[in-house]
Amino acid sequence: MKSILFSAILIFSIFLPQLANAESACSTHDNMTNFVIEHHNQQLESVAKTYNGQLVETFVNHKTTTWSVLVTTFADNGQKITCIVSDGDSYYRNFSTKPVENEENGDPT
Repeated sequence: MKSILFSAILIFSIFLPQLANAESACSTHDNMTNFVIEHHNQQLESVAKTYNGQLVETFVNHKTTTWSVLVTTFADNGQKITCIVSDGDSYYRNFSTKPVENEENGDPT
């Protein structure tokens, strides 16, 4: 239990500025993934496991270039909590991808 508390504190201390922009904070993994899929039309782009066993997932809407990063922390008792630690726009897989142009004025946004 101490490890999950430490992990949660670490996550929030690192990502606290980004949490102000995230639309939601923490809930079950199903609730958080359904939120970004249903409300932002984002799909799972990548999955990674941290050295301390957390699950990091990036969800992306390639049409709008919006993205969300979810981090799931697992407790010793099997419980898990998932948090949106950051979100934004202008997501690209690599730097050679051209930005999406704004339809109104042709400017990249």
